[in-house]
Amino acid sequence: PRQKRMGRALAYGMVAINRVKITGAPIPFGGVKQSGIGREGSRHGLEAFTDLKYLCLDVA
Repeated sequence: PRQKRMGRALAYGMVAINRVKITGAPIPFGGVKQSGIGREGSRHGLEAFTDLKYLCLDVA
């Protein structure tokens, strides 16, 4: 459909077509190109501020 083609062609971080509210906790938010670095919100934003660590303990 035309809406999908238009949404893919736009260089924006968020696009809403016939919707008012498009943000929320599970939705990643961030800029495109030089308007912002990284994402905030959702697991994508959380991963940007965390480091993965594996810890193995012998508690026997």
